[in-house]
Amino acid sequence: MKKASARQDRSTRGIIEERLELNGVGSTDTATDIVARARAQARLEADEAMAVAVRETRLHRSAED
Repeated sequence: MKKASARQDRSTRGIIEERLELNGVGSTDTATDIVARARAQARLEADEAMAVAVRETRLHRSAED
């Protein structure tokens, strides 16, 4: 994000907000609500959630190679 922000001479927040809108999420508040609902439904402790996030990120990145 930092590189894209510097390249486009835009704020990171602006880039994120644009991507949210392009993907059908209306605003940062809406995105926050989505994340809050997902966390509540997952019923994971913080360390469990982090382990899942790391595992899924690694799987996604290895699939791109």
